[in-house]
Amino acid sequence: MKKTLINEFRKIKKQHEDNLIGIAAKVVLGSSVIRVFCKGTKQELYKALKENITIKKLKSIKCQKDYEYWFKSNLNKLSRVIKKSNPERINSNIYPGYKWGHAAKILNLFIREIVENRRYFNDKEVKIIRNYLYMPIDSKVIKALSKINVKLKAKKIKDITTEKEFDNIQKTLGDAAFEARCPRIWFDDVWGIYETVKPVCAGMDIENEAKSVTYVPGIKCNPCTRIVPHELITCQYSRSQPQGLFRYA
Repeated sequence: MKKTLINEFRKIKKQHEDNLIGIAAKVVLGSSVIRVFCKGTKQELYKALKENITIKKLKSIKCQKDYEYWFKSNLNKLSRVIKKSNPERINSNIYPGYKWGHAAKILNLFIREIVENRRYFNDKEVKIIRNYLYMPIDSKVIKALSKINVKLKAKKIKDITTEKEFDNIQKTLGDAAFEARCPRIWFDDVWGIYETVKPVCAGMDIENEAKSVTYVPGIKCNPCTRIVPHELITCQYSRSQPQGLFRYA
């Protein structure tokens, strides 16, 4: 009887972990990320993120070199999906940086979502893993860096075309973050990349309340059961916590 109960909890644990990964994939593949790709790419990327990225192996990573190897092997999986669903002759807008620009951004957003927001890992594991993570790079980050006189060769995400270019950007961010004693992934929490706006509950008419933002799914507002986008703005519908975060498109 005890063994049966233990096995049941093992099944529940696996289902819970799978659900967390699925939620993270849905959050990451929002319209602001997916709109540059051909129709059908979202479904293929969701499947790849949910089934093919070896998230559990992050627990065994002990240094930046280990993470680099893990990241790049998983990046190959995503880049193949993007290339197959978006041949250059059909969607030239994402080339030449479909891998080190677009695929890398999606993978970095996905990993950060799981590590920072989904409680997939315990607190001790998060403190270790977050310091290895790469910063998701897009035009907003490039623009924010230029404001503080950090000039990059790439002006847009599709301009990040090689492993060396990607590594150089991450090293620039990583070296500065190390000196400041914080993870490089915190960079886009400031600089207006994520901006708070008028409080809006996700159950309301978001298009009329905040036309300039893209809704990012988050956690439930307990009193009204609506999904509130993250943790920074009080749910207007019920005037209660948790709070929400919107990202400008």
